[in-house]
Amino acid sequence: MTTLSSLSTLLSHLKGYGDGGQLKKEAMQEVELVLAELNLSRRQFLKEATQLGFQITTVTSLGNWISCKYVPTSQHVDRLLEALDAVLLNRGKVKISQEKLRESSALQEQSLQDFRREIQDIEQAILGLEDTISWMNLSEFPPATSSLSPSFIPLTRQHGMTRLKIIYDVHEQAVEATMLPQSLPHAVLVAKTAIILSHFLLETGEAEYAWTMADEGAHILADALTRLPRRREDTFAAYSPVPMYSQVTLADLEIFGYLRRGNAFANLASQARRPGKQTELLTLASASYQTALEKVERVPDRERLKPGILRELAALLIQTGTNTSNYEEAETLARRAANAYHHMAVPDDPLLYYLCQVTLSRALIAQEKFVEAAAALQAARAAEAYGRERRWVVPGPLHQVMLLRTEAAYYLARIQREGRNSSERNLLKAAWQQKMVESLELARAADLKDQGQKIEQTMRGLGKEFRHLIFNEIKG
Repeated sequence: MTTLSSLSTLLSHLKGYGDGGQLKKEAMQEVELVLAELNLSRRQFLKEATQLGFQITTVTSLGNWISCKYVPTSQHVDRLLEALDAVLLNRGKVKISQEKLRESSALQEQSLQDFRREIQDIEQAILGLEDTISWMNLSEFPPATSSLSPSFIPLTRQHGMTRLKIIYDVHEQAVEATMLPQSLPHAVLVAKTAIILSHFLLETGEAEYAWTMADEGAHILADALTRLPRRREDTFAAYSPVPMYSQVTLADLEIFGYLRRGNAFANLASQARRPGKQTELLTLASASYQTALEKVERVPDRERLKPGILRELAALLIQTGTNTSNYEEAETLARRAANAYHHMAVPDDPLLYYLCQVTLSRALIAQEKFVEAAAALQAARAAEAYGRERRWVVPGPLHQVMLLRTEAAYYLARIQREGRNSSERNLLKAAWQQKMVESLELARAADLKDQGQKIEQTMRGLGKEFRHLIFNEIKG
């Protein structure tokens, strides 16, 4: 994990992006002032823009853009300005000045061009990769708000992913042009970049691309480490969806590669329409997880990674679950993982324990063990609070959405056990509605397209009684 002491270094390495982000922050404040002068709420502005033919974003995302919690991309800025100009023109007002917003986007584009030139050099590329990981970790796992200066603007996921793609493309060419082991530094860099990129591609709903990256990264790294096994313990800036330590080794990363590949297959299986294709993809996901598990058990000092793999296997069993035995096995695996993390004495424990409890609760809900499921959900919330109190690693947007979706599933399962007109049913429906809206708004605000798609898919499978409760949010 990135420490606050390293922020100044990161800021200097990403100065071009930082300047663009600051300009965009000032310009977004101007957007807010214009809306205030028009006496328009954000929701009213988006409604008027839609009537004029502009589908821009959601109310939550617009609020996050204005506050710069999530900095809008150049494309977002262009669409927002067009819509704002159209609304102003429709009301007989003067157009807003676009200079700062345009300049901020140009600065960020220039920073990417400079970055491409710099990372032609392998040493600069390694620095660029570690900076990008650190900034994206700060966005995904932020420290306490009071620890950061008010002017801090995190590297957005889109900008960070663009940097990762540039590193991959530039150095993949170097690998193809030479033979190992001469090109080993390039091969390792490409493998690291591919595996890291696969995680963020999954978050943004690009499962097919994520699978390609995870597969290539794992194979390139396995080949490189076979040729030069002494490099297995080389360390670099932490990468993991749960950053367990400040540094990870290449041997760790190889295991993460198989985990990411398994996650991509599981995600593709959830989208498959043909049962045969779905079964094939789930089998491939299971094989990838088993490969990761075998590597953990064969390599010394890798036992700390085992609980995370068990949790992924539990989640896969829940996804494939059509009978009680699947859910029972998933429950057993999730409990083993949670118990292991509960006893590990590292600051990230609360987050890892939180994730295991979320998975455990899903297995319990499927078995209608509602009392135990509620206890697991409460344990997850308690782990989050424990981490926040001590300023340790806390759940990021992705993990919060996972918990909110699971809480919604808990209420929905209980609703289906209640009588049609019972007062308890109405209370449960209100709680379910709140969790669904919160999860959808957070998924959209954080650009977690995969999670947003899953929430909408859940809604499409429900009856009218439920769909109308969050119809406006789904439409937005």
